[in-house]
Amino acid sequence: MNKTPNDDKFLPGHKQVGRRLIPPLMQLKNMVPTSFQDETLSDLIWLAALFRKYADRETIEKLSTFLRSCTELLNDEKSPPLAFLSNFARLSPQQHKAIREMAEKTGLLPWLQEALQHQAALLSPYPLAFIFSSDCAHLERDSAISLLKADVSSLLDRHSSFATKVQVTAVYSMMITGKLFISKDIEMPDFDAVIKAPESEAAKRAASFVRATLNGRIGVHGIAGEENTWARIFWRQAFRLEGCS
Repeated sequence: MNKTPNDDKFLPGHKQVGRRLIPPLMQLKNMVPTSFQDETLSDLIWLAALFRKYADRETIEKLSTFLRSCTELLNDEKSPPLAFLSNFARLSPQQHKAIREMAEKTGLLPWLQEALQHQAALLSPYPLAFIFSSDCAHLERDSAISLLKADVSSLLDRHSSFATKVQVTAVYSMMITGKLFISKDIEMPDFDAVIKAPESEAAKRAASFVRATLNGRIGVHGIAGEENTWARIFWRQAFRLEGCS
C-alpha cells in the first residue's frame, strides 16, 4: 500500500486501494454503498424543512430533545433511528399516539407542524402524518409545492454547507440516541465546526465522515441493504408535482 507523507496527519484511519482512499466507516463489515439521492435524500427532507424554517441552534436543540424523548418513550433498543423520516412509518399506532402526546406536552408539536405541514399536505402516506389532525391548517397547493421543491433542492448537492449540516445532524442524532456506536479506534471529527466554521478543514473532515456513514446507511433501518420503500414512494409522487420533476 502506497502512502503519501501526509496521509497519517490528515486522513487518519483511511485505507488506500490504488488511487482510492477508503474512509474508516466504509471499511466496516456489512457496509452497503447506496445512492444518496435515490435512497437517503427522501429520509432527510423533514430535517431540511426544519433547518430552512428555524435557526440552526434552535433546530439542533429542539430536534435533539424530540428524538431523545422519542427514544426514551419507545424504550426499545431495537427501535429504528428516527432522524430518518421513513422509520416513523415502522412504529405502531400506539407508538404514534404516544409520540404525538409527548410532543404536545413538551411544546414541540406546533414547532414541528409549522415547518412540516406542506410535506404532510402533499405526500401520502407521509411518515409523520400522525402529528397532524384534520383541523390543522394546510397551505395553498402551489405554495406547498414550492416549499417541498426548496426542501429537495437544498439537499441535491450533498456537499453544500446546508446539506452537510442536515447530514451531520442526522448522524449526530443517531449517536446521542444510542443508534450508532463508533469504535474508539476511529478518531471522531468536530461536528460543531460544520455550524461554526463550515469552510474550515475541521468541517470538511466532519462532512467526509458523515457522508461515509450515510453512504452505507449503517443502522438507518437496522438491516444492511434493506430496501427503502419510502424513497420509491416519495420520488414517484414528487415527479408528479409541478416544479419537482
